[in-house]
Amino acid sequence: MDGGEAMWYEEFVKRMPLEAGYVHIREICDMLREAYGAVELPEEQIPSLKWMHRFNALHTPENQEHLHLKEGQLHIRALQFPQEAGYSSREGNCENHLVYLAFEEQVGYIYSNSNELFLEVDIARGYNRQDIEGNTERYNVWKKSCVRYWRDTGREVGGVQQWKELYRD
Repeated sequence: MDGGEAMWYEEFVKRMPLEAGYVHIREICDMLREAYGAVELPEEQIPSLKWMHRFNALHTPENQEHLHLKEGQLHIRALQFPQEAGYSSREGNCENHLVYLAFEEQVGYIYSNSNELFLEVDIARGYNRQDIEGNTERYNVWKKSCVRYWRDTGREVGGVQQWKELYRD
């Protein structure tokens, strides 16, 4: 993934701010399949399914405050990425370690064992007009993701030049 080439998430960033809601994870996954040949993992092959992903999805603010879904109502899915995609896992110091994106569509949960991939997906999900007007947590997290991504990869997204001084680690 060269810093000069167009990145898969740029199509989504151009739409910001959205009128309402966020880019649906299904649309993001379709783009990742097309761009990198990502494939869906069978449920039994999703790493940390029960102890991490189900627990975290169950306890998202969206579920806790609005949906109130039970564990059995959650449907965790995951995409696996080929090595050619260029992502690396933060969980293993090995180039052959599985890189994946886990998600739950109803509650908006996302996780990746690649920091770069996680940030790209978070950036692609975007923000909406209400987020800007209310200076919501979602909008601030989105800006922080853009800054972190720029710091990690050198690729600029959004208004990173004006935000990088606001979001220092």
